[in-house]
Formats: sequence, C-alpha cells, structure tokens
Amino acid sequence: MIGGADRRRAQATALAAALSLACTFDGSGFGAQPDDLPQETSTSTTTGAPPATTLAPTTSTTGTTAETTGAAVTSTGPGPTTDATTTTTGEPDTTGEPCATPEPLYVDGDGDGFGDAGQPVTTCAGPGFSPQAGDCDDGEAAVFPGQIETCNVVDDDCDQWVDEFDLRSNIACGVCTYILAAGRLYAFCEGARAWSEARADCQLRGLDLAIDIDWPEHNLLVSYLAQDSGQWYLGAQDGDGNKEGNWRWLDGSEVPKWDGRFGPQQPDDNGSGDAGADCLALVAAGMGNNQTRWVDESCGVPHKWICEGDPPAP
Repeated sequence: MIGGADRRRAQATALAAALSLACTFDGSGFGAQPDDLPQETSTSTTTGAPPATTLAPTTSTTGTTAETTGAAVTSTGPGPTTDATTTTTGEPDTTGEPCATPEPLYVDGDGDGFGDAGQPVTTCAGPGFSPQAGDCDDGEAAVFPGQIETCNVVDDDCDQWVDEFDLRSNIACGVCTYILAAGRLYAFCEGARAWSEARADCQLRGLDLAIDIDWPEHNLLVSYLAQDSGQWYLGAQDGDGNKEGNWRWLDGSEVPKWDGRFGPQQPDDNGSGDAGADCLALVAAGMGNNQTRWVDESCGVPHKWICEGDPPAP
C-alpha cells in the first residue's frame, strides 16, 4: 500500500506533467505558434545613412493662407525682413518722428533760402526750411532779401520799397531817373501827377518829395531840370494843417520867404487850379519871370516832381 506521503508526492508529479503539456500544445493539439514564441533581442548595427528624422509639422505662410504639412516647406511669398533699408527722399520730415537735432527754422516754400517769418517751426534742417526769415513772398523764388531791384512794380528785395534805386541795375525806372549827388539820393520824375499822388510815388520808392533846404541844394536841383520843362513839385505846403501863408517843409521846418528863392511876387496864393495855391513847385529855366524859382501852385494840378532821401547803405 502506498502511504499518505507517497500518495501526495505522486499527485504533485502528475500535476507538474500536466502543466508541462499544457504549455507545449494548444487546444488543437499543435505546438505553440511562432507569434507566441518569445522574441529574440538583438543589437542593430548602422551600416548606411542614418534613419530619416521625422519632421514636426511646419506652418508656412504663402500670401494670406496658412498651410500645415508634415514636410519641410519653402515659402513662395515675400517674407518679412528685419534688416530693412531706409531711403531718404530729401523731403521735409512730416511723419511726426522726432529728429536728432531739431532747431528753430522757418518754412521756405519757394526754396530761395529765406523763410516766412510768419511760419516758424522747430525741426531738423533740410529742404523746405531755412534758418533765415525775411522772405516777403514765399511763393516766388525770385523775391528775397538782397535780391537786385528791377523796374517791375515788385518789391524784389523785400525792403518794403518798390522800384527803388539800385546801383546794380535800377538807376532809372518808369518816368523817374535816380541821381546820387552831394550825399543825397534824388529821383527826377517827368510824369504828371497831383501833389499828393507825386508824394505817394516818392514814398513807394523809399523817398519823399524833396526839401530844397538851402541855396547850394537849390542850384543843384535846378541844374538837373531840362530847359523849359515846366514846374516840379517839392515837399512843402501851406494851408492843409498849416496856417494859410505859413509854409512848412515836410520835416516841419519853415520855408523862408525872404532869401530870394521864391519868384517875384511869390507866393501869391493864386494857383492855376480852382483851389488855393497851397503846394510848392520849382520852375525850370526858360519859363518866364519865375524860372529857377519857387511858386505856389494848386495842389490838384498835375506836374512833374522831385523825390529825395538817404542814399542806400554801401
């Protein structure tokens, strides 16, 4: 008889055998299939090019459409650049961007080198601006301070006078001829104007009607009057703010009646017009009893005139 211990050993051996058969055969009676076998682990050796690297998806912008692919993408549109070049056009900076060295300037609209004093700005120097003010016509490049004055009814040099004397070109303008003599500047004007109109013309030229202050000047003026050229207005009046018969030069000084420069029986308050004879005129040689002398004349009667003023600065 088999004892209890031997019987337990026999049962364990039988169970182990059954388990071994269960690991070798499947339910169909065949052995384990290749897919069920343990996989052999081996070390790979690289003999060719390295394996391809899988690229991460790349986003490329072509125009306005974003396209995502799994391959490297070449952009076909113009890409942004961080190294742009700035081109200076030469025009004034109107972008509002601060410049490196702003300074007080004036708008120079006509590019003549002088700006408009009424348009001061603080900006960088460049075309369209000037550090010099004084342009009286910023839309005309031929008009600026220091320009040659010509006979064109324009203030070419921005000095407030029109068609005034300029030794470089303007020694005669219109009906007037300029004369530099005895430290004074004269204009002998052979037009025909009333006294007030003649004075306005002198003032437009930077002068005024002449003051015949003494005999040397009197003889100088007479020497420039053409023979038989009539009467020439001077800068003196009576009446019109003065007491009748109280003759005054334009500077307020008295016109002498006693030194012989008035003609015979002059002034007689008997002008050739309808009004009183309240304006002074110098008579040219060859003109009767009053030649080379003063007479009083009606201020509204047109005559020639003589202007006088300071000579231009050298």
